[in-house]
Amino acid sequence: MASSDFLKKLELVGRYSNLNTPEGAEWEEQSDQYAFGLNYWLTWRSVLKVAYQTTDSVGGHDGGGTTNSFFVHWAIGF
Repeated sequence: MASSDFLKKLELVGRYSNLNTPEGAEWEEQSDQYAFGLNYWLTWRSVLKVAYQTTDSVGGHDGGGTTNSFFVHWAIGF
């Protein structure tokens, strides 16, 4: 519904995930992950993705904590 070609090709994205591994396992971990980003469709089958992700975890091999990441991804569909 936007009149701008640039805005028509933008897409706001978000994701939430939760991981709880078996209690008492060597790799026992509880984590919550949030990701927010923008997709820009170059063509109907090619997209440029930019995202920010944060993960809060307890346990696991690294002992847990908060990890923040920034991703740039280019995808082509066949």
